[in-house]
Amino acid sequence: MGCDTAQKPSPTATLTNNDEIQQALEALAAAIDGLEGDVGDFDTENWRDVVPRVRSASRDVSGCFSRLRTALGVSGAR
Repeated sequence: MGCDTAQKPSPTATLTNNDEIQQALEALAAAIDGLEGDVGDFDTENWRDVVPRVRSASRDVSGCFSRLRTALGVSGAR
């Protein structure tokens, strides 16, 4: 018979072993942490000082998300 008995890695294992994807995930996680920290500053700081940092942090998250999509080979609309 023509059965292929070679085991293949699961799609998830392949993704998590990809350095580019791992780096993109780490960058995205750091950007999310930064955004959450900046948003938390609304509790203790003047909103006028916090808003520009939140805007910048949200751009960072968006950029990191875009890099992750590229690393995953995903194109098109979000």
